[in-house]
Amino acid sequence: MSILKLENVGYRYKDAPKDSYVFKNVNYEFEQGKMYAIKGKSGSGKTTLLSLLAGLDEPRNGEILYNNQNIKAQTVLEINANHEIANKLKDLYKNDKDELKKYTQILYAQARLIEGLNIENPTELSNLICEVMSK
Repeated sequence: MSILKLENVGYRYKDAPKDSYVFKNVNYEFEQGKMYAIKGKSGSGKTTLLSLLAGLDEPRNGEILYNNQNIKAQTVLEINANHEIANKLKDLYKNDKDELKKYTQILYAQARLIEGLNIENPTELSNLICEVMSK
């Protein structure tokens, strides 16, 4: 049974021409309990693939599924509920779900910006950061 699945995954870098993909139409299933290796020449997309599998970046095409749930950067903490950052935030804001959501949104946006990805609403993020910092 597969725990991690790539369905028609394609990736190209942000500033690359629209038809210049690192890889395209990748389909693969990873089974739980098995060990895998990713090998290839320098610049062939190994690190990019690992970033996609970890949910740090999103494919330009296709889907990556973990336990049949689409992995997106915003769902990484939901998938890995025992992550150190998730546990710390949950502990700090266990009685305030709204504050927990704000900090999670800020962390998600920061991760996207660090990876050179766009954020959906920069103005909303700025307002959220100002709100949090004014407390």
